[in-house]
Amino acid sequence: MDGNRKNRSVQTTNILKLCFIVCPNQARNIVKQIYNNDYKILQLSKELSENMGRLDLEIIKDIESVRAHNNTNWMDLIRLAFEHAPNEAKTIMSAINKDDAKVTKLLEELSNGKG
Repeated sequence: MDGNRKNRSVQTTNILKLCFIVCPNQARNIVKQIYNNDYKILQLSKELSENMGRLDLEIIKDIESVRAHNNTNWMDLIRLAFEHAPNEAKTIMSAINKDDAKVTKLLEELSNGKG
């Protein structure tokens, strides 16, 4: 599964590169939001691990909310890629889809207790 995850990371990076080529200013603004959200998640994860007084479930809810915003930001990058370079974006998304199918198959094997 690690190889598939690595391949998906490469393809995600390819989407990011494509966005910076075709619309660098918009891509930079979205990446800034992703970075800020990643920092928030890091801080919340630290809070969760250090038991700083808030309930664990409250912290987890906050992490979930920030991750939801980041998912929207990543989808915005994909939209940019498809708007400005649809053929290239489709090629990259096809590769991501193939890797996702492999991951799904491996997860199915794990859930069925094979191995």
